Amino acid sequence: SNYYEQKIDNQKSYDIFFAWSDYFSKYNAIDGDLFISGYPSDHYFKKIRSTVPRRYENNFVISFHDNIVSNDIMYSMQMQVDMHLMLISLLKEYHNVVILLKPKRMHTFEEVAKEVPDLKKWIESGRIEVFLGDSNFSKVSPAQVGMMSDLVVGLGISTAAAECCFSGITSFHVDLTGFYDNEFANKCDGKFLYRSISDLRLAIENQINGIGFSVEECQEYHKILDPFQDGMSYKRTGKKIKELLESLTNC
Repeated sequence: SNYYEQKIDNQKSYDIFFAWSDYFSKYNAIDGDLFISGYPSDHYFKKIRSTVPRRYENNFVISFHDNIVSNDIMYSMQMQVDMHLMLISLLKEYHNVVILLKPKRMHTFEEVAKEVPDLKKWIESGRIEVFLGDSNFSKVSPAQVGMMSDLVVGLGISTAAAECCFSGITSFHVDLTGFYDNEFANKCDGKFLYRSISDLRLAIENQINGIGFSVEECQEYHKILDPFQDGMSYKRTGKKIKELLESLTNC
């Protein structure tokens, strides 16, 4: 996962690691052999692309992928509230904008809705659509929502936003944590990653007005996370596992 934790001294060690890219070896305690495979869930992009509905052909569609909220981690409820308020302000200003919300947890979304009562009105009007899934543990995949969008926004340095970029949609990350020791974030700062909601809003407006970034530019910057972006991660992983099993059999 593209989740930036510091190395943990007592982290359990493994003999073999498969990582999206060698970037992840800098932010995880890797004591075994490292194999670069690319993003492991890229196999389903091609399969679902033709099945994703385009219900908003004449609109500019933004999907927002939130993050886990808790008192003792870097993402707060206030970040969620502030992001939803900003998105609603875009709806008021741009009548062609539609927002797709993909919450991680139903409970978190319900708490946000209490703090942002206007959400109900915009959902009922059809300008906001929410993808909650059948339960907390049954969800629509990020790329499925992303492929319905013209722009994806993920809270934090977001695995969901990265997945959507790999699948072919321009994606932004909004990192409000105040942490700066991250190579990907620093490389993309001001381009595909924003450290304030006001900067993010300006970047979104550029996309709405047709003067923003292309998906090709987005994917180029995301090569630090997955240098392949080719839908073939499963083949690289399977090939290496086969080689490892054969080497054990021949011992």
